[in-house]
Amino acid sequence: MSETVIKPLRADARRNRERVLTAARAVFAEHGREAQMDDVARSAGVGVGTVYRHFPTKEALVQALALDLFEGLLRGAREAMALEDPWEAFTQALWTGGNLLASDRAFTEIASQTEMPITPELFAGRLWTADIPDPDLVIRTSGEVRLSNFLLWQAAYAEFVFTPVLWPDFDAAALGAAIDSFHLRDRRFGGLSARRGAGA
Repeated sequence: MSETVIKPLRADARRNRERVLTAARAVFAEHGREAQMDDVARSAGVGVGTVYRHFPTKEALVQALALDLFEGLLRGAREAMALEDPWEAFTQALWTGGNLLASDRAFTEIASQTEMPITPELFAGRLWTADIPDPDLVIRTSGEVRLSNFLLWQAAYAEFVFTPVLWPDFDAAALGAAIDSFHLRDRRFGGLSARRGAGA
């Protein structure tokens, strides 16, 4: 099976893409969903073919604008997480997010006129674990019976083993016991397999 290799954009192509996104943000802010690709090309000072080369449809351009905003929100959240005081981190993340949303009129106009194509696959693809398979088994040591904000999305269908063994004492025997417990589970992935079996 051949593997598709995605080549990075050349410097001039990256610049053109950023020009198109910047122009699109201004055009959509003024005209909302009625904005046309020709308007974006004219505002960016590029040919309409350049716009379509980077964004084959208007929906693709809208999605890129949304993802650009979400990446800004994510950067703000990561910066807030670096603060030592939890309350200060929380309030900074809220203020940063609020200011981004308030300043991005294009996103406000678009979101008010269309249903954004945000899917589970799209969301998962923006996580730092996007290239890593979701875990089948999560082991929590030290007798703690909670996730503590660990891989909340990725562990949705994982099996859990909670053990009183402290992490420094978690050895091969403890790992083997956890794996044995895992193999005894009837994994239904939210009941999907059970429903499929009933309908077969």
